[in-house]
Amino acid sequence: MMDTNVYKRAFPLFWFLLLIASVNTQKTNILLCVPEDLINECHTMANLFPGLITCISAKDKFACMGTIARGEADTMNVDPEDLYLAGSIFGLEPFLMEEYERRRFRYRAAVLIPKSSDISSINDLKGKKSCHTGYGRNAGWYMPMGQLISERVIQQDCRSLLHTASNFFSQSCLPGRWSKDPLVDKHLSESNLTLNYNCC
Repeated sequence: MMDTNVYKRAFPLFWFLLLIASVNTQKTNILLCVPEDLINECHTMANLFPGLITCISAKDKFACMGTIARGEADTMNVDPEDLYLAGSIFGLEPFLMEEYERRRFRYRAAVLIPKSSDISSINDLKGKKSCHTGYGRNAGWYMPMGQLISERVIQQDCRSLLHTASNFFSQSCLPGRWSKDPLVDKHLSESNLTLNYNCC
């Protein structure tokens, strides 16, 4: 029987949503795809359970989705915001969700404004300055941007969410690398002049 506490310590991200294309239910060894920067953690976990998991590395989570769709891997872990892309483009489906104390995991986010601000609703945010917890963070990036888009307050730019934010806010603090590829990251930082990731 597995020691789930050891399992979590070895690779905590495994307990997020998993995706699968088609796995033989009789299969005893699961091919788990992880981004290349997590391959060492995956090997650590796999070594705790010999014969159960084989780690496969891909450049990033989107490359992992393609790997699964091509039948070269069985499963991967993802954040909730990746599910739409995984399903609509790669035809993958979720089959496991993380739970804490038998309750589904939920994020909560709050928007803070100065007491003296003239902002009375989310419609007043256009042209204001924003500060986010970090690029790719659920509560500080995806949730507020997703809310603005779903409420039709913000016009989505088909190029990226970065461009969408840049068009809406007059200036934004968005710490964190915007791409693992140095050239892409440099291009994005230079093309989104109202966004800054060296602000914190």
